[in-house]
Amino acid sequence: MVRRIRTGELSLQPGRTSGWYDYQVFALEPLAIPEKTPEAEHLEFSEEYKKELIGLLKGLMALTRETHIKQVEIPTAGAAPPSVEIRPDLSLEPLASYYLRRAESYRFMGKVLEEAFGRVGLSSMRRITADGSVNLPLDQELNLLQRIFLGAYQVVCDEVGMVSQSGKEVGSSMDREVFRAWSASLEKDPDLKGDIRMMVPVFYDVERKQMKVWAVLGLATKKLRISFARPPAIRAFVDGSGKKADPGQITYETDDRHLAYFVTAEAYVTRILDRQEFREHCDRHKTEKAILRNLK
Repeated sequence: MVRRIRTGELSLQPGRTSGWYDYQVFALEPLAIPEKTPEAEHLEFSEEYKKELIGLLKGLMALTRETHIKQVEIPTAGAAPPSVEIRPDLSLEPLASYYLRRAESYRFMGKVLEEAFGRVGLSSMRRITADGSVNLPLDQELNLLQRIFLGAYQVVCDEVGMVSQSGKEVGSSMDREVFRAWSASLEKDPDLKGDIRMMVPVFYDVERKQMKVWAVLGLATKKLRISFARPPAIRAFVDGSGKKADPGQITYETDDRHLAYFVTAEAYVTRILDRQEFREHCDRHKTEKAILRNLK
């Protein structure tokens, strides 16, 4: 699928009959072809980072797919003299297209639900989780999610020096602050505290008589090194006097961040484990190799 996306054989663009899942998957397309996004003019991706994005794509696609499958139906990332140090300043994955498309997916969902239940009906609904219903009415929650992703899009545009795709401000001027407020309190978001370990069916192999599954085994971190492929154009002055700094005083440094990523795997199994069974299986076998080796 990634190969076909990269060669242009496959487009994930939603069509007239597309639904929520199609919009969610379309939002993931930039992870497969980051070099073809508008923000690519301002970024240079290493091959190693592209591989990490594919891993992120697999994990997000598996989680997206899993939310659309009912369990009961499953079959068997100082300027001070004498030098000025300039570092890249990225606060999140620099894939603006993903955030913009994700915001669009929530706008689409709000429109569909409003058409089905009316504005009053939508304002009276609550999303149901394993721990019960959430506090916000569904219309407010969808609006908040849309603003979070629009804010993320705006922040990335700012950080990579990119004008939005439309050439003008996308969303409202407050969306950045909504995103920053949310990202500053991630530990308080109940949706991010859940156990994401699960497996999801992809297809049944008739010859093997086994089901191909995608599995998310958890989260881990890696170091991400960010550097300037092309030094930015800057103007530096000394002590606020208006005197320009000597170019020799300016150095361009790398920035190291710890990147969270999904630990994902593909496997063939004869029986699909539900969420609880798979999590117990992971707890029992501990390591990635042992978890996969003992799947049946």
